[in-house]
Amino acid sequence: MQSIDQDIVAEGMWYYNLRYLNEHNLNQTINVLKNIAESTKRLDLIEYTRKLADSKGDTKRLNSEVTKRLRK
Repeated sequence: MQSIDQDIVAEGMWYYNLRYLNEHNLNQTINVLKNIAESTKRLDLIEYTRKLADSKGDTKRLNSEVTKRLRK
């Protein structure tokens, strides 16, 4: 039961960090997202974090990806 609660809290923190991702904290936030995703062992969060890391050179695409994920 406790690990379920920790996973829910971790997922909430993942979305919180995603929401405040911007150009000034990009590398640091992506590292935080990666650590959180790996701690939850959720493949969708791990894959999405990898996708964000791959598109960090293109801020327009990155912002589009973040907006799509937050709408879900």
